[in-house]
Amino acid sequence: MKAIEGYLEDLYRDVRISKEAAELKAEMRGHLQQAVEELMAEGLSEEESVQVALERFGDQKQLVSEMEGVLKVQRVFAKNLLRTALAFLVVGFAVLAAMSWMQSDLERNWYSQTMSWVDDERTVLPVQNQQKLTEMVLDSALLHGIEIDSVDPSTYEPAHKFYSYEKTDSGPIIWPILPGFGGKSYVYGPWMLTFHYRDLIGTGAAVFVFCAIVYWVLFAVWGTVNAYHRGRFHWAWVFVFALFNVLGYLLYWAEQKRWRLLSPKFA
Repeated sequence: MKAIEGYLEDLYRDVRISKEAAELKAEMRGHLQQAVEELMAEGLSEEESVQVALERFGDQKQLVSEMEGVLKVQRVFAKNLLRTALAFLVVGFAVLAAMSWMQSDLERNWYSQTMSWVDDERTVLPVQNQQKLTEMVLDSALLHGIEIDSVDPSTYEPAHKFYSYEKTDSGPIIWPILPGFGGKSYVYGPWMLTFHYRDLIGTGAAVFVFCAIVYWVLFAVWGTVNAYHRGRFHWAWVFVFALFNVLGYLLYWAEQKRWRLLSPKFA
């Protein structure tokens, strides 16, 4: 009935397509059609029956407006869920990048400081310089130990240890939460310098993995909520979002777009 469809189209013109809106619209259509059929059975013409049914149905704009308010709250919730997921991902990347930069900067500083106390020739490392190296280790919360060896020029392997110091304690209480120690060796002329330190890159990687997992879960939840409210939802999409994340949602979006092209008006 064109008059009923026109009435419903006008009523839902400003309402976004969603499962709830489609269900309420279908319910209204069913009630109106049933009312028209009953009136026609009483002897009224189709046109008169439609007019009376619409008059009896009353002004449903307030109901539709309230429904749109509820849907708006749901959309805001979904949007905040997506923003939170993306925030975790950005934080994870930022922490990993910051930790990587900090560790590289510390390694450069330790190397340059150590080389300022080491002679270019293979000689005994002066006691005062050994003390400076020990103090550098003790003063650093991250640096755990230093080794200085002479290098066999034929194999570039350590030949003789000139200096070695490693902390016996685990450092400030905050550092035990970090995943473990790392190490890096440099060959400079006759020397091999080896630094042992708390692994900031490993810490950054651990934080990134945690944030990535939280992002993955929140994005899958967002995709599920969004798909449910948009209608044509199937539980298989939950597994698609959980397994493929953004690619899964792009697949859902493409399927929805294809459906809308085939059915531009929701029932």
